[in-house]
Amino acid sequence: DDPSHNNTAVLASYWYHSSTHENWPERDFDPAGKFTEDTRRRMESMAGPGSVERWAARQKDKALHIGTYEAAIENMFRRADDQSGSSEQFFLHRVKLRPDSVIQAGVHKEPTNFVGDAYLAEVCGQGVNVYRYVNVHEDPSGVSLAVNATAIHAVQSIPIPLPVDGAHPWIVDATARLSDACSMPPVQPRG
Repeated sequence: DDPSHNNTAVLASYWYHSSTHENWPERDFDPAGKFTEDTRRRMESMAGPGSVERWAARQKDKALHIGTYEAAIENMFRRADDQSGSSEQFFLHRVKLRPDSVIQAGVHKEPTNFVGDAYLAEVCGQGVNVYRYVNVHEDPSGVSLAVNATAIHAVQSIPIPLPVDGAHPWIVDATARLSDACSMPPVQPRG
């Protein structure tokens, strides 16, 4: 009875992703864009001519992962804790899929390799741009999606945590009231 098993419900639902990238997914992303000339030369010498371009194309072919709100928040906390990301600015992205997206039939095992990458061409039929799977890392046993960027219709993003203006009158007033409350003796129960 889980709505994520119904293609119409999948397309009508909002899905979530957390990232340190404000403009996720970046459509013009160049995976090798920050490579130095030295890095490019080393890569070409080890893997042959065109290896940088082949590697970049493979990086662009990786599926994007979206899932439940809970999965996105758990992913953020895991990255902050396990991957030394506690000082990074995170963004919560709410995703709406294109109504003409093509969903692979069924709900499958998570299609990721040992570093968490998934490639739809390796697990889906021709033209499929959405793959449902049971998430085993965040929101365990919840259904998440591996999608091609072409499946994404719209993304709304907010920073987490939200920026706070400590001088805002509401913050100043609330802080004063909390400070006053902390300095008062606790109320003693009657009888």
